[in-house]
Amino acid sequence: MQEGLTKSAYTSRMSNGRDPRADDLFSSADGDDHAPTRRPRRVFRGFIITVLTLSLLVAVGVAAYIAFLNNKVNDNLTFKPLMTEADGTITGESGALEPVPQERSSLAGEALNYLVIGSDSRDLEAERGRSDVIVLVHISDDRESVHLVHFPRDYFVDIPGSSQPNKINAAYSIGGAPLTVETIQPLVGVPIDSVAIVDFESFKALTDAVGGVDVNVAEASPGFSEGVMTMDGETGLDFVRERYALSQGDISRGQRQQAFIKAVMLKTLSSGTVTNPARLS
Repeated sequence: MQEGLTKSAYTSRMSNGRDPRADDLFSSADGDDHAPTRRPRRVFRGFIITVLTLSLLVAVGVAAYIAFLNNKVNDNLTFKPLMTEADGTITGESGALEPVPQERSSLAGEALNYLVIGSDSRDLEAERGRSDVIVLVHISDDRESVHLVHFPRDYFVDIPGSSQPNKINAAYSIGGAPLTVETIQPLVGVPIDSVAIVDFESFKALTDAVGGVDVNVAEASPGFSEGVMTMDGETGLDFVRERYALSQGDISRGQRQQAFIKAVMLKTLSSGTVTNPARLS
């Protein structure tokens, strides 16, 4: 029978902070002791810390870039109330009007409706101009699709505050964006969430900023042959303003405007723009 440790020996070894029974667990057949290693655990912990640090740096970089883009956008936009006048009213032909809220269908979910107005003004600060372009942009609830509804400028409609029907672009001439919104909402039966007004210079600048766009020319006209054509800002402006040389006049012009907006959206969301910080900003 193997003789166990004496009480004095056991006490001595414990006083050094070691339990002899623990040593036995790590004894090899030849009697060598091997202490358990902690290196793999330290390497794994270092790896995790490195990954977390890099992830944090990436997150901070993305947040900073988004903030940079947001500032760039804000610098290029002028914000002002465009749904009503500053006092909450709307200017009609017969005077001030109270806005009539448009009910939102429960089926709409989180769908959004933006009214885009293209003014022929060279300087919106100096003059309002006329609404050459009126397009309702509908973004679906699931954010999977965008629909563009064009309103021909000569479309006769009932304008609030007017005694008789008039061309739809007269609403902008009389009461600006607020009266245009008040005219279109009951016409289509959906609420408009926000308004954007674009003038000639911003139209050209946006087109040139993305490096020009490839537009499908469905109907030829002087200077524009059928097929896909690359256009810069100046050429694009001529393209979307033409109507007299087109078969359906303002209807055909509306189709051109839709085609151009689609081309700008596709170019803006393309990998060549999204991955190019300078162009994207």
